[in-house]
Amino acid sequence: IINCTVGGITSAGVRLSPKEACATLGGILSGLGKEGSATHYLVEGWSDVLPRLSRSQQEIRTKKGETLFVWRHGQAMVLYDRNSLVSFTDSKPEDFSKNLVIRTLDGVVEDLSRLLEQKAVGKIRNSEIGRNQIKGMVAEMIGAQYLDKGYIEGFTAGDVEVLEGQSRDSVIVKVGIRVADTMDKIYLTVQAD
Repeated sequence: IINCTVGGITSAGVRLSPKEACATLGGILSGLGKEGSATHYLVEGWSDVLPRLSRSQQEIRTKKGETLFVWRHGQAMVLYDRNSLVSFTDSKPEDFSKNLVIRTLDGVVEDLSRLLEQKAVGKIRNSEIGRNQIKGMVAEMIGAQYLDKGYIEGFTAGDVEVLEGQSRDSVIVKVGIRVADTMDKIYLTVQAD
């Protein structure tokens, strides 16, 4: 869930409530897909944000799971590409609060579903040879569409497992993915000599 709580003012002077500003955020996020992050994304056509928040207010509200528009360097921008997840578990780690991570994982699922429906369902036998074919197709697709483009890292064919399902016509495909997130925090140390 995206929790957008800051509005804006357009260049034409139209005030946008946080609800109305969510439409802008939705457009930004849908345009980015798995290719980019909305963190520090410049908002075209805005002359201000409402309300302007201090750095400490931004930090507090971000920790509460809010996606904020902020005014930085004379421009409106999205502070962080995040969602409302703030309680983390082993099955929902902190990485899942990052929209780019979720969009990338969703992209993998969508691309794998399309690949397997088009090339495997009804075409490949559920045998050891067939399951190895599926493993090869999955590893090749993820390597070409995700690893080679830098969307994930550390992936090998060993991260794909294709097992027999409960019935003779079913298989279970498991894929281990580590999404490469963007650098959203940079810590500087400047030392004078």
